[in-house]
Amino acid sequence: MQVYIIIALAFAILAVGFTVQNNATVTIHILTHTYQTSIAWVAIVSVFLGALLMAVVDIIIRLTRKSKKKEVAENNKNRGQNEMLSAYERKLETIQGEIVNLKSDIQKLYTRVSEMEESTKESAEHIEESPEMYPTEAYTDTTLSTTDKSQPPSKETKEEI
Repeated sequence: MQVYIIIALAFAILAVGFTVQNNATVTIHILTHTYQTSIAWVAIVSVFLGALLMAVVDIIIRLTRKSKKKEVAENNKNRGQNEMLSAYERKLETIQGEIVNLKSDIQKLYTRVSEMEESTKESAEHIEESPEMYPTEAYTDTTLSTTDKSQPPSKETKEEI
């Protein structure tokens, strides 16, 4: 930026020097109009119009660059969002795979529980069919039922228990 200012100042000094040395009258033809003026005014107006034209071009270039930077920033933002979306989609696929595996495991457990229920029913039927093999009287304790529950058990009862 400083280089442009130095170049502009140098050009302005040259233009002023040119106008001071050449102050003769010239005829200018613009379309259908004819003007007579000093060369100094022609030089000053030309420098001013040139600077104005360069300012307009510079503004256009800056706006173009700014819009390109904004577009690149937007693309980078979208790229980041797309990467995050892809990561979430991969996580979702992983979780869905785990859900499928868990459903399969649950189905296997239901099958196993059904098999165990069938096995238990068969065992119960087998016990009912042959009660002499499994006497229920052997497992009952008659000493506890005959003692008085309101008084503490005696030493003999404790030892039996």
